[in-house]
Amino acid sequence: SFYPSSSTSSMSSSKWTKDNEEDLKQLANDADLIIACERAGPAADGNCYTMRGINMNEKGLIAPLHDIVTHARSSSSSSVDNIINN
Repeated sequence: SFYPSSSTSSMSSSKWTKDNEEDLKQLANDADLIIACERAGPAADGNCYTMRGINMNEKGLIAPLHDIVTHARSSSSSSVDNIINN
């Protein structure tokens, strides 16, 4: 099983491999629950930014772990519910 470790979660998207992507897809298919806390996601242009507007993709500061939600939503074996706390 693949579980994002501190070394994987800090891996930049430029170092992300096809094997990492396949592992992430498998985890999305197998997961009963996905919780993402304070994790940057892509803006409309596909890049992730800090609060100061620094492009984290260009700087190699972020791994594309947000894709686990995308994979879970597209998986026929997974149901994804959004929980929003107001």
